[in-house]
Amino acid sequence: MPIVLDSYNETASQQCLAEKSNTLNSLGFNLRELIEDNSLKTDLQGFLEIISKEKLPSPRVPDSWKSFRKQYKNGFYIISVPIVNDKCDSVIFYYSYYCNERCGNGGMVLYKKAGAKWKLIKEYCKWVS
Repeated sequence: MPIVLDSYNETASQQCLAEKSNTLNSLGFNLRELIEDNSLKTDLQGFLEIISKEKLPSPRVPDSWKSFRKQYKNGFYIISVPIVNDKCDSVIFYYSYYCNERCGNGGMVLYKKAGAKWKLIKEYCKWVS
Protein backbone atom coordinates (compact mmCIF):
# COMPACT_ATOMS: atom_id res chain seq x y z
CA MET A 1 0.00 0.00 0.00
CA PRO A 2 1.57 3.30 -1.02
CA ILE A 3 2.00 6.05 1.56
CA VAL A 4 2.74 9.76 1.13
CA LEU A 5 4.24 11.45 4.17
CA ASP A 6 2.93 14.94 4.77
CA SER A 7 3.54 17.58 7.43
CA TYR A 8 1.33 19.20 10.05
CA ASN A 9 1.24 22.38 7.95
CA GLU A 10 -1.85 20.94 6.27
CA THR A 11 -4.83 23.18 7.14
CA ALA A 12 -7.16 20.33 8.20
CA SER A 13 -4.69 18.81 10.65
CA GLN A 14 -3.80 22.20 12.16
CA GLN A 15 -7.47 23.07 12.59
CA CYS A 16 -8.17 19.70 14.22
CA LEU A 17 -5.18 20.11 16.56
CA ALA A 18 -6.43 23.53 17.62
CA GLU A 19 -9.96 22.23 18.28
CA LYS A 20 -8.70 19.34 20.44
CA SER A 21 -5.87 21.17 22.21
CA ASN A 22 -7.17 20.69 25.79
CA THR A 23 -7.58 16.94 25.36
CA LEU A 24 -4.18 16.53 23.73
CA ASN A 25 -2.41 18.74 26.29
CA SER A 26 -3.75 16.50 29.06
CA LEU A 27 -2.09 13.51 27.34
CA GLY A 28 1.34 15.16 27.35
CA PHE A 29 1.45 16.61 23.84
CA ASN A 30 2.95 20.09 23.51
CA LEU A 31 0.77 21.50 20.74
CA ARG A 32 2.81 24.65 20.13
CA GLU A 33 5.83 22.46 19.37
CA LEU A 34 3.73 20.12 17.19
CA ILE A 35 2.42 22.93 15.00
CA GLU A 36 5.69 24.87 14.74
CA ASP A 37 8.13 21.96 14.26
CA ASN A 38 8.54 21.34 10.53
CA SER A 39 11.69 19.24 10.96
CA LEU A 40 9.99 16.10 12.30
CA LYS A 41 11.15 13.00 10.48
CA THR A 42 10.31 9.31 10.58
CA ASP A 43 11.73 6.22 8.92
CA LEU A 44 8.97 3.97 7.65
CA GLN A 45 11.07 2.54 4.82
CA GLY A 46 10.83 -1.25 4.80
CA PHE A 47 7.33 -1.27 6.30
CA LEU A 48 5.48 0.75 3.69
CA GLU A 49 6.16 1.96 0.22
CA ILE A 50 6.64 5.69 0.49
CA ILE A 51 5.89 7.52 -2.75
CA SER A 52 5.99 11.19 -3.77
CA LYS A 53 2.86 13.28 -4.31
CA GLU A 54 3.75 13.49 -7.99
CA LYS A 55 2.84 9.78 -8.42
CA LEU A 56 -0.70 10.29 -7.10
CA PRO A 57 -3.74 10.33 -9.40
CA SER A 58 -4.86 13.82 -10.42
CA PRO A 59 -8.35 14.96 -11.38
CA ARG A 60 -6.67 17.14 -14.04
CA VAL A 61 -5.13 14.10 -15.77
CA PRO A 62 -7.55 11.82 -17.67
CA ASP A 63 -7.40 8.15 -16.58
CA SER A 64 -4.87 8.89 -13.83
CA TRP A 65 -6.64 6.48 -11.43
CA LYS A 66 -6.55 3.76 -14.08
CA SER A 67 -2.79 4.24 -14.50
CA PHE A 68 -2.27 4.39 -10.73
CA ARG A 69 -4.15 1.11 -10.19
CA LYS A 70 -1.96 -0.69 -12.72
CA GLN A 71 1.03 -0.12 -10.44
CA TYR A 72 -0.72 -0.02 -7.03
CA LYS A 73 -3.78 -2.29 -6.91
CA ASN A 74 -5.61 -0.42 -4.14
CA GLY A 75 -5.84 3.20 -3.08
CA PHE A 76 -3.29 5.15 -1.09
CA TYR A 77 -2.80 6.85 2.27
CA ILE A 78 -1.47 10.29 3.01
CA ILE A 79 -0.25 10.56 6.58
CA SER A 80 1.28 13.33 8.60
CA VAL A 81 4.48 12.66 10.45
CA PRO A 82 3.50 10.68 13.59
CA ILE A 83 4.13 12.59 16.81
CA VAL A 84 4.84 10.80 20.08
CA ASN A 85 4.25 12.33 23.52
CA ASP A 86 6.97 12.82 26.16
CA LYS A 87 6.30 9.42 27.78
CA CYS A 88 6.47 7.65 24.40
CA ASP A 89 3.21 5.88 25.15
CA SER A 90 0.84 7.88 22.90
CA VAL A 91 1.04 8.87 19.25
CA ILE A 92 -1.11 11.12 17.12
CA PHE A 93 -1.20 11.63 13.35
CA TYR A 94 -3.50 12.84 10.61
CA TYR A 95 -4.36 10.45 7.77
CA SER A 96 -6.36 10.41 4.57
CA TYR A 97 -7.17 7.28 2.56
CA TYR A 98 -8.30 7.53 -1.06
CA CYS A 99 -9.77 4.54 -2.92
CA ASN A 100 -10.65 6.53 -6.06
CA GLU A 101 -11.68 10.04 -7.06
CA ARG A 102 -14.98 9.81 -5.14
CA CYS A 103 -14.06 7.47 -2.32
CA GLY A 104 -12.04 8.08 0.83
CA ASN A 105 -11.90 8.77 4.54
CA GLY A 106 -9.60 10.31 7.07
CA GLY A 107 -9.09 12.18 10.29
CA MET A 108 -6.72 12.58 13.19
CA VAL A 109 -6.11 9.45 15.27
CA LEU A 110 -4.73 8.96 18.76
CA TYR A 111 -3.09 5.65 19.68
CA LYS A 112 -1.85 4.53 23.10
CA LYS A 113 0.70 1.79 23.68
CA ALA A 114 -0.76 -1.25 25.43
CA GLY A 115 2.04 -3.73 26.12
CA ALA A 116 3.80 -4.36 22.82
CA LYS A 117 0.90 -3.11 20.64
CA TRP A 118 -0.67 0.24 19.82
CA LYS A 119 -4.41 0.61 20.51
CA LEU A 120 -6.66 3.15 18.79
CA ILE A 121 -8.03 5.42 21.53
CA LYS A 122 -9.89 8.13 19.67
CA GLU A 123 -10.52 9.62 16.24
CA TYR A 124 -10.89 13.38 15.81
CA CYS A 125 -12.26 15.38 12.87
CA LYS A 126 -13.23 12.22 10.98
CA TRP A 127 -14.51 12.56 7.41
CA VAL A 128 -15.92 10.09 4.87
CA SER A 129 -16.56 10.52 1.16
